[in-house]
Amino acid sequence: MSAFRQISKLGLASLATISLAAGGAAAAQATSTQSPSSSAAANAAAVTVDLVGINDFHGRISADRSSAGAAVLAGAVDELRAENENTLFVSAGDNIGASTFASASQDDEPTIAALGAGGLDVSAVGNHEFDKGFADLAGRVIDSYADSTGENGADFALGANVYEKGTKTPALQEYAIREVSGVSVGFIGTVTEDMPSLVSPAGIADLDFGSELEAANRVAAQLSDGDEANGEADVVVLLTHNGSAGDKCADIAAEDSTYGKLIREASDEIDAIFSGHTHQSYDCDIADRPVIQSHQYGTTLGKVSLQVDPETGEVTEADTERIALATEGADGEWAGNFEANA
Repeated sequence: MSAFRQISKLGLASLATISLAAGGAAAAQATSTQSPSSSAAANAAAVTVDLVGINDFHGRISADRSSAGAAVLAGAVDELRAENENTLFVSAGDNIGASTFASASQDDEPTIAALGAGGLDVSAVGNHEFDKGFADLAGRVIDSYADSTGENGADFALGANVYEKGTKTPALQEYAIREVSGVSVGFIGTVTEDMPSLVSPAGIADLDFGSELEAANRVAAQLSDGDEANGEADVVVLLTHNGSAGDKCADIAAEDSTYGKLIREASDEIDAIFSGHTHQSYDCDIADRPVIQSHQYGTTLGKVSLQVDPETGEVTEADTERIALATEGADGEWAGNFEANA
């Protein structure tokens, strides 16, 4: 449950710049937002929940320059989990579709298997998950996630604003909850409302795509209403397959778009937002909460660290950074920044 409306921004905590190539990884920076009323004692008792995220992976399972590949991506998650067992690996969608041949030639089954083996915990649905039609997504794709993760496959295609045609009946699972050290983290998934223009109309003929803002706020209220019967979460995170076309935080915060409206007007109960779709890299504090996008193709992990009071469920501090997964050497060769998971 968010305490960010009582939190004032402290500003830039640290800034590190990592060399980028033309198609390459993103700058890494860390920012911190902390409650002025939080005490040292409260911080000592807090649970640190680390969320590490990708977006627009598009089946880049093999290493290729700044795209580190699935094995290095999984190795990075392994290392971060070793540092903090309360680490959750998430995606803002487009894990599959528009993929390289190694994955696309096998209907992206290698990507689903690799992300499952790499410990993906939850994902929003992206527009490319609908490339082969809703029936394929709701059947084969979700079933494959279940097989590769051992979890409910629907947790990897969250879409709270996707409805059965002519209704408000959800066509996909709206949210998923994960528990870490007594803290429940609820993830809401949404996908861009531009869907009808992005995929074959025949494949989504039985669906409507509603307002992301309405859906996100509706589900956030449900997860925070105190009614255990309809799902409850201490921390609420939005995974939206939507984003800004630019990477300047001031412009993103002010932009006149459905995405700009979403990140400004999202419920106070939403503690952090992971975005995607536009293949940008940014790490912003907007409406007193982290808003992050992690570039594309597995070049970068976006990390949001939340300090959570386990008694109240309030987030008292948030730190963010972007972590490049590969670096270009002086000889022009690229190398992974983490030990690959074999």
